Amino acid sequence: GRRMALALAATEQAHEDGVWTVAWHGDEGLFTGSVDEDVKYWTVADGAISGGTALQPGHTLGVLCVRMSTANKLCASSSLDGQISLWDMSSGAPEHMRRIDAGPGECWTLALHPLQDVVVSGTQTGDVQSWSTASGERLPAFETKCAKFVLSVAFSLDGKYLACATADGHVTVFDAATRTTIHSMADTQLPVRSLAFSPDGKLLAAASDDTSCTLYSVDTGEVVESISAHAGWVVSTTFSPDGKHLVTGSTDHYVKMWDVGSRKCVQALGDAHTDSVWDLAFNPAGNSLATVGDDRRLNLFTLQ
Repeated sequence: GRRMALALAATEQAHEDGVWTVAWHGDEGLFTGSVDEDVKYWTVADGAISGGTALQPGHTLGVLCVRMSTANKLCASSSLDGQISLWDMSSGAPEHMRRIDAGPGECWTLALHPLQDVVVSGTQTGDVQSWSTASGERLPAFETKCAKFVLSVAFSLDGKYLACATADGHVTVFDAATRTTIHSMADTQLPVRSLAFSPDGKLLAAASDDTSCTLYSVDTGEVVESISAHAGWVVSTTFSPDGKHLVTGSTDHYVKMWDVGSRKCVQALGDAHTDSVWDLAFNPAGNSLATVGDDRRLNLFTLQ
């Protein structure tokens, strides 16, 4: 049946400035990161959001991205200060583990390998840097053929593929083990700020400033569908854990849910945010969706 998202809870002033990123820790915890330089940890229980403790030591510039690796009980945050912080979640609460110096302006969004001790982040020069989360040492880079800023990175759920996308719309899919390019796609000249693999690894969604969200076949690199998604830049996208829905967020303030099979919009949430929706994430159980944006809000929707 069709699933509908119902507003559940909101933290109207989650941060003191725009919220750029959100990630789940299991079904009970949420990380948010903001222009205000804080990474915060929230507890979700009985449909209510509480906590919001700022993690220490903090970043010294805006927080770009927070991602969680469930298998490794590890959270990573990246900042405009060029630092990646790693947080150990094995005790259930975030404990600072180490900091990786990516270099000034040399980290943007990041991704954690789902199974291995690896964190990756895009650079200004078109490459994707990678490091060991266990030792902090630099590993060989993933090299794209374009010398443009890498804005987004994503691993497939099985860790086989890494995708990255640039400020001029180039999308590259790598073999994560060999770091070789499998596909290189250029279907827009505008920035692609968010990438997501479907849970089965067969589709790659690329959200673009050209107002579209393009679905690629991971097997062939061909466009399966280019969805005309929003009235503004599409800046965030993710699949539901069951793979049946795709969610997009935009500078048009809307969150939209799409049926992956029919590629039709099944729900448009227009009153959730009053500004750009920079990130969104499903909990592992797939029954809650968290959204964040420039309006400083953290929203939680229940799916029924």
